Amino acid sequence: MTFNYKYALFTNLPVILLAIIYPFIRIAHFDLFWVYGLVFVALISWYLFTQENFYDRHPNLDYHNYRRGIVPIVILISTSLVFIYIFFKLGLQNNLEPIFLWIALSNFLIDGFARYKGIE
Repeated sequence: MTFNYKYALFTNLPVILLAIIYPFIRIAHFDLFWVYGLVFVALISWYLFTQENFYDRHPNLDYHNYRRGIVPIVILISTSLVFIYIFFKLGLQNNLEPIFLWIALSNFLIDGFARYKGIE
């Protein structure tokens, strides 16, 4: 079982960047309306960039060419249970940073252990 870090990083780059940038947005006290608008435009731009020509030139990074086996499912279930326990035990209900961090980390691990099934 190999860990495909290139595919995992490329697939989850928007979520990882959001998890890194969000604490700085909270510290700077930006107007959340404009921040959410900017994040929405950035995500739409990322989606359009990858859908237009990128996957045609790099089929090994296309998420349609991967399949999740038992290891990613076990990772998803175990990280979800641990996160839910820690989330309620520490009382983080009003804080979005742990949620972004959990989504970024669990998706990175899940996609990293996904198997390449080839072009169909």
